[in-house]
Amino acid sequence: MVTPHSIEPLSNSDLQTTESSQGDPPQLNPPASGFAPVPAITVLEAEILEAEIKALKAREAALQEINGDLERQIIHQAQVMNAMQQDLKQQKYLFQLLVEQSPDVIIRFDRQLSCTYVNPVVFNEYGVTPDAMIGKQLLEFTIPPLERDLWCQQLQRVFVKKNQACFEFSNQHPSALQSYQVRLLPELDEMGKVGSVLAIIHNVTAFKSKENQLFQALHEKEIFLQEVHHRIKNNLQMVSSLLNLQSSSIEDSSTIGPFADAQARIQAMALIHEQLYQSSQVRHINFREYAEQLATNLFRSYCQDDHRLTLDLNLESVHLTVDQAIPCGLIMNELMTNAFKYAFPNQVSGTIRCTFQQSPEQICRLMIGDDGIGLPTSVDIHRTDSLGFQLVTALTAKLRGTLEVERRGGSQFVIQFRKA
Repeated sequence: MVTPHSIEPLSNSDLQTTESSQGDPPQLNPPASGFAPVPAITVLEAEILEAEIKALKAREAALQEINGDLERQIIHQAQVMNAMQQDLKQQKYLFQLLVEQSPDVIIRFDRQLSCTYVNPVVFNEYGVTPDAMIGKQLLEFTIPPLERDLWCQQLQRVFVKKNQACFEFSNQHPSALQSYQVRLLPELDEMGKVGSVLAIIHNVTAFKSKENQLFQALHEKEIFLQEVHHRIKNNLQMVSSLLNLQSSSIEDSSTIGPFADAQARIQAMALIHEQLYQSSQVRHINFREYAEQLATNLFRSYCQDDHRLTLDLNLESVHLTVDQAIPCGLIMNELMTNAFKYAFPNQVSGTIRCTFQQSPEQICRLMIGDDGIGLPTSVDIHRTDSLGFQLVTALTAKLRGTLEVERRGGSQFVIQFRKA
């Protein structure tokens, strides 16, 4: 074996053999070891090899950059997750603090109607500890059967329809009857189904007590107002009777007329108070019922034994306030009285029409008309000495309405005003 430190010198025969060759350069014998000689590489192969080395280095640098980006992203995501966990932990703590310190009883039910959570307030309200309720089904609660059925029905409805629900119930405590309002809130799981229902029970006993007191006070005031209307009606009837007694002693027919007109106006106002006294509503009146009775009373007064005239009523059921019903009734009384007295002289037959309607825009329209001789063109109802027309224009202004007059084919008065 040849080593760097042991090289054997050539013998004389070897040198002679070398010199006797045909001018070729001396050839060394291959080493006696088992290694093959390293072949020489060309310039092109060296350039290719160098390019591949550069490409590998570039790829390694790119991979290191990608690895650095991934490491930074992982660190950022870990920080975000940690922040989210801290925020979730804080929210859970605040929610638990809110639930446990809430004055309302809060219970969570699963789909088997078992109690999975209840806040500590339940002990103050029902005298039961949370541990005694958690894990039990609703059917195991010590509550009246009707109350238990109501709870089961409402909870099952929330589980099926996924909507909130609200109901009330009462419970007899040792001290007094307690009233509660329950709001059921569905809690959805990952599949979008109602996994549990949160029940918030609020004690409304004090509210119910105040509500009953208000209803009682309102009922007493309504009775008082009915009594006031009854007394006003009686006083107006008394005034009407006094006018009747006074007119009976008067022989001049021209003087009796104003007494009769005043008496009719008083009767029209008394009729409103009579209907308010008999109605369950003391602030509004059904004007159709009032107008029918007023028109019938006027028709009987002026046409008791006269069958020449007919009455045509087209009235909608509209509820007016007292402040609008009284002026409207007085206008109707004045215009219908005028038609009965002056529209059909010389025993002429005809029809007196009365229409009351309400538009979708809350505009009321009162029309009083006849097919008689009509209102003379010389009469301006806005500038006249007639007390009746003066009342009509003044009452229309009080209603903040408009008054129009048509004189074709008789007379027609149209009053329009906005319903209060």
